[in-house]
Amino acid sequence: MKYFCLEFNIDVFLVPEDAYLYKENRQEYNRKAREWTKKYAVKSDDCTEIQQNSNELSDFINTVTITNITSSLSDHVVQQDVVANQSNARRRPARFNIIEPLQAKTFDNGESKEHLPIVAECLCSRNDHQDRHRYQMNEFDEAIEKLDIDNELQSLAMELEREGLKLGKRTEAEILINELHTLRGATPDTMGQGCLRLYSMQTFLYPQLNQFLREGDRTKIETYKPFVRLLCYYFNHPASIEVHSMEVYRGMNLSLSMINAYRKATESGISFRWAGFSSTSKNREFAEDFNTNTFFIMQLKKIYSRDKKAIDISIYSEFPEEEEVLLKPGVEFTVEKVKYDDRKKKHYIYLNVYI
Repeated sequence: MKYFCLEFNIDVFLVPEDAYLYKENRQEYNRKAREWTKKYAVKSDDCTEIQQNSNELSDFINTVTITNITSSLSDHVVQQDVVANQSNARRRPARFNIIEPLQAKTFDNGESKEHLPIVAECLCSRNDHQDRHRYQMNEFDEAIEKLDIDNELQSLAMELEREGLKLGKRTEAEILINELHTLRGATPDTMGQGCLRLYSMQTFLYPQLNQFLREGDRTKIETYKPFVRLLCYYFNHPASIEVHSMEVYRGMNLSLSMINAYRKATESGISFRWAGFSSTSKNREFAEDFNTNTFFIMQLKKIYSRDKKAIDISIYSEFPEEEEVLLKPGVEFTVEKVKYDDRKKKHYIYLNVYI
């Protein structure tokens, strides 16, 4: 039998018992192999003769055996390729490892207690810039509810086209714009889900959007304002899936000074926040598998009854296996403790995130 004349690869064994014996007890495997050969093999001087004499077997046995084995091996190889592609090509460490500066939450200068100044400015209507710091949360809700969604989508499409050309990402911009056009005239629910899908896609949109929010770059307000408004709209939509009272995870590669800042924050007794939309995962194994020197373990604690600050976007995502939970810009947290695992050479930072 040609099967026994080959150098085996245990990854392609069709029977688990055979694979186990081959790997764990080669002597027992060889004994069974001799038994199998005596019982089933056609007598032959070499493997070539076996192949030549195979036409003596009935057409039925020959066809079924070859088809089954070929199909099984082929399926196995295809499955291996798919798994390899998913675990490599579909892994996006940059999305879950973006470095977020530790920013204290302040209430001076008339800033909104619920929004960072740059977000507050995005949420204001075009005629309200002079009063942007004096809005309360209920007025923001009213502004979002009165959005002209089709107009916002059109504005966003034009801005993304310009930004794509500027960044040399024309193809990505075209993909985003085509997706936006499918949302014209859609219900608010469908529009919100579409925006979450756009945010999850592997394009320049999410890193550039979050860079704009982290840096507070007001020269980019007209570019990203429509998308900030649309995403914030959907956070509080009844159909969005709120997440709280559970742990979520993300990694970062932090400098020693940044890690020390988090360590000092455990003693400060004040709240901090991240400025951008923050991607986290419900899957600890997935999030911890990236090669980062710091790992965040975040306990989501519900304190805002009228506002959603953490939503599950995995069912709308282009990458559902990431099990992504998206945190709203400016989400507030306290640093509970910082530990170092000498075996894993990794810092673990525990946060209480208030949503």
